[in-house]
Amino acid sequence: MDKMKEMRIVHINLSGSNGGAAIAAYRLHCEMRKNGLDSKMLVAFQGIRSRQEGVYQFSIRKKLHHKVNVMINQLLYPASKIIGTYSFAFNGCDLSKENDIREADFIYLHWINMGMLSIYDVERILKLGRPVFWFMHDMWPLTGGCHHAFDCTKYLEKCIDCPLLHRKRDMLFCKFQFEEKYRIFSKYSNLKIIAPSTWLFHLASTSLLFKNKQLIHIPNLCDINIFKPMGKGWAKRLFNLSESKKLILFGAATGGMGNIYKGWEYLQKAILHLSTSSYEAVIFGEYNKTVEKQLPIKCNFIGKLYDEYSLSVLYNAADVFVTPSLADNFPNTILESLSCGTPVVAFNVGGIPDLIMHKSNGYLAHYKDCEDLKKGIEWCVSQYSIQEVCRSSIIKKYSPSLIIEKHKKLMYGKI
Repeated sequence: MDKMKEMRIVHINLSGSNGGAAIAAYRLHCEMRKNGLDSKMLVAFQGIRSRQEGVYQFSIRKKLHHKVNVMINQLLYPASKIIGTYSFAFNGCDLSKENDIREADFIYLHWINMGMLSIYDVERILKLGRPVFWFMHDMWPLTGGCHHAFDCTKYLEKCIDCPLLHRKRDMLFCKFQFEEKYRIFSKYSNLKIIAPSTWLFHLASTSLLFKNKQLIHIPNLCDINIFKPMGKGWAKRLFNLSESKKLILFGAATGGMGNIYKGWEYLQKAILHLSTSSYEAVIFGEYNKTVEKQLPIKCNFIGKLYDEYSLSVLYNAADVFVTPSLADNFPNTILESLSCGTPVVAFNVGGIPDLIMHKSNGYLAHYKDCEDLKKGIEWCVSQYSIQEVCRSSIIKKYSPSLIIEKHKKLMYGKI
C-alpha cells in the first residue's frame, strides 16, 4: 500500500474544531498524515484546535461569500437557525474550482451545512469524477433536511409533510431538497457513503437515497496515546476537585444545556434521586448559571477546554461520565472517556450501543428513563476494577491503526 502515500486526500468540513463532526474529521485528517498519507483539510473557519499543518481556511472572498450564505439561510429558512437541527442547502460555496479539490485523488465530505456547500456544489464536486466519500456525522445526507429524524421514517420513501416543520413553504423546500438529492445521488457512481456507527449504516442501507450506494462502516477515532488512564487522585487535584466525592461528569458542548439533543434535564432528574451527599457534578463546556439552583449537589464548572490533554485529565478525574443524549451517532466524548478508563452511562439510542457494552464498560439506560439513568450512575461508581475493561474495549475495536487501515482499504478498492 505504499502507493497510497502518493495519493492526495482532501477533507471538506465547515469547521476545523468546533463540534463533534469537526473533531472527528480533524482527527482522521491528522491520523492520515501521521501514517504518511498526503491529507489536507479545507474549512470555512479553523477554530483554536485546528491551526495545524494541512488545514486550510477559506480565502477572504470565500469567507465573505460564506457569511452571506449563512445570513440568507437564516432569513429564508428560519428552521435552520438552530445549528444541527434542520438545514436547507440551496446556496453554498463552489469549491470544485479550487486546486486542492481538482488535484485530489480522494475527496471526503463531512459536515457541509450552514452555507458551506449546497447540494449543487456537491454535484459539481461529483462531476470531477474523483471518488467522493461522504462521511455521515448525522442523518442529514439521507433526509429532506433534518439532522435527526427520531421516530420519523419518511426518508425510507419520500420526505413530505415533515413533523419538524410548521410552515407550508418549508415543507415544500423539504420535499424539493429530498427530490434534488435523489436526482443528484442517483446520477453519480463515484459517491460512496461512510457511516461511523452500525445504527447509521442500517438507516442508510434502507433509505431511498442510499440503499443502492456502496456503504461502508468505519468508526471515528481518537488518539489513544492522549486519551489514556492516569492517576485519578492526581487528576482530581489538578482540577481542584474533591477526592472524597464521586464525580459525575457532563459535557455541555454545542448549544450547551439548552441543546434538545443532549438531554440535560434527564440527568438533572436522575441526580435528584441519588444519595446526594456522596456526589458532586463536574460540567465542562458552556456555563449555565441556573444549574447550581437546580441541583442538590455541588456543581464544578470547568468551562471550555481547548486542548485534548486537559480533556483527558478531566475524564480521568471523573468517576463516571454521563451523556443522556436523545439522538446521537457515534459520540466522540464516549470514545474519549472509555479510552481514559472512565465508565459511561447513556441512553440506549442511536450508535451509542456500538461503544457501550451494558454492565461491562458502562451502562445503557432505558430511553428517557431517569430512574434507570440513576441506577447506571450507581452501578458505574461501584465498579472498582472497571478501568481496564473500559480501556481495552476501545483498544480492541477502535485504535487509530485499525481505523486508518480500513480507510486505506477503501481508497485502494479492497472494500
